[in-house]
Amino acid sequence: MHATNINHQNTPADSEVAQTLRGRISVIENTANLVANIDTTLEATRYSNNQATDVTTGQLLGTALWSIKPGQLEWFVSDVYTQTALDPLSSNTPSNRQNVNALTTGPNYYVRINRRSNLALEARVENYAYDNAQIDNSRVFGASRLDYMFTSSISSNLHYESTQVMYENNVLNPDFNRNDVFLGLLYQRNVNRAELQGGYTLINYDGRTDTRVSRYLLALENRRTRTTTIRAEYNREISDTSSDLRSVTSTDNTTLLATSALLYVRSSTSLNITNTLSSGTLILNVYKTDSDYLADDTQDQDETEKGASLRNLWNISGSSSLAIDGSYIQSSYFNRVPERIDEDYLYGASYIHRYGRNININLRAQQAERKSTESAQTYDDTRITLTLEYVSR
Repeated sequence: MHATNINHQNTPADSEVAQTLRGRISVIENTANLVANIDTTLEATRYSNNQATDVTTGQLLGTALWSIKPGQLEWFVSDVYTQTALDPLSSNTPSNRQNVNALTTGPNYYVRINRRSNLALEARVENYAYDNAQIDNSRVFGASRLDYMFTSSISSNLHYESTQVMYENNVLNPDFNRNDVFLGLLYQRNVNRAELQGGYTLINYDGRTDTRVSRYLLALENRRTRTTTIRAEYNREISDTSSDLRSVTSTDNTTLLATSALLYVRSSTSLNITNTLSSGTLILNVYKTDSDYLADDTQDQDETEKGASLRNLWNISGSSSLAIDGSYIQSSYFNRVPERIDEDYLYGASYIHRYGRNININLRAQQAERKSTESAQTYDDTRITLTLEYVSR
């Protein structure tokens, strides 16, 4: 990889050349009693011009569902080991990353009440461990869901969920209990699908005033043809950054947000269009997300994010394809003094060629730009990446 500004500085230093050696193993099991998917990667990156520190990192994504008594009792295990952003207000650079491991395990139990009704019970123990140990936390989660089918096309579901959150440093980050109650309706017929949810979340701290927040979901989906899907969604719910493994605002990679123990209400509206043909795939996504932090001393992190992305993949031949992608993200922090507004642009093109079953070549050119009212966060970065991959199956 060759990068003109690998550290995303307003005044770039010299360009950088990096070499990465990556090993990856994937294991898939799909039998009557066990469904498991494990994908692990280990990579070492060397920076020739010492603009960044050489690093060795790993990633593990694994899930397993064991059917102890098929249709009635299951046991679920999930483990995610990856990297997250240290500072979500800064761009994704080698120095702005930390390791995190998220482990979840517990049973599922199903009860068939009658021909129309089913009850599902779920229990989980979770643990989140970060390089920044101040936000390490454990969780005990329980959920119940009652499903009722009115017709072959219309069904309802009533949910109750309870979570106890315990931080290693509960002086800096106080423990809390979370309870969710919501009702859902689902309509699905032919090419149309509609989902509606409504309810509330109650947050309880010891010795503090309870916080109650409404939660909603409205999703509409239409498969106009076998190749085209249109989905529109509005979602409002409460979340906390110490367990929320979601994308941080970044133009060149999908690092994750997890830097503190903050509760916030996220309201998101999105439109996704996917068109899949024998000649390729077109994906368009447009969205707006508002993040409203609950504590008075964290409201300077309130954020409004608007974005759009487009990716088009053409199959040139049976062994070659060309992809062109672009995105625009505007992130606004209106409660900061002074206000901060970031605009991220990304343009990229990739050529992929496959030699037989074992060798892949990927050549990618990418231009990333950030324009920010905070001048230190403004940068331009051009990268050219050549990937040579040998795959053994």
